[in-house]
Amino acid sequence: MLLDIVVLPPANIRQKVGQAILRATRGADCKYVVDNKKLIPHVSLFHIRTSQRRLKLIEQQVKSVLGQYKATVLMSQEVDVDDSLTLWLNSPPKLEYFKNKIVRACASVRLGPMPYVSKHVPTKLIKRYRAIYGVHYNIGHFFKPHITLGKLKKESDSSTVKSRLGGFSCRFCAREIAIAQINRNHQVTRILKRFRV
Repeated sequence: MLLDIVVLPPANIRQKVGQAILRATRGADCKYVVDNKKLIPHVSLFHIRTSQRRLKLIEQQVKSVLGQYKATVLMSQEVDVDDSLTLWLNSPPKLEYFKNKIVRACASVRLGPMPYVSKHVPTKLIKRYRAIYGVHYNIGHFFKPHITLGKLKKESDSSTVKSRLGGFSCRFCAREIAIAQINRNHQVTRILKRFRV
């Protein structure tokens, strides 16, 4: 079972993100699009490979650190286009502090590493983080809070999609934390448990 502890944007922001990327990718060849229907916009805090039996334990671990989190405002900075489309969000220190608490609380509950989805050969540091935490994306300088918008199949589509997104941006107060089920591309397919702060 693949899970992600996430910040869940409010419903209106999820809808706004889904509509924007669907418009921007019209006619483009995509591996996937975070449309807010099959795939739900989110900000990842910690990816975990685990089992159904450990779900209650993960829920308890997340609850145990929620009291130390104060809702913080997240703002998009840019739409980054490489082999995927990513809406980047700034990283208030409070979010990083909370993310570190989540990682420490939940790292022991994992069962092996997450699928490695990058096309790049992992560095020694990435291998080390994956051995300790099962993933590297949420650790140290690799933690870059963002909402993934989609993944293109053709690099030639990237400039068109980015142009269509134009000055797209969003801003929201991160009040909802969730445990979510994800697919092998680390995209949220189902919300399992919500926590309101």
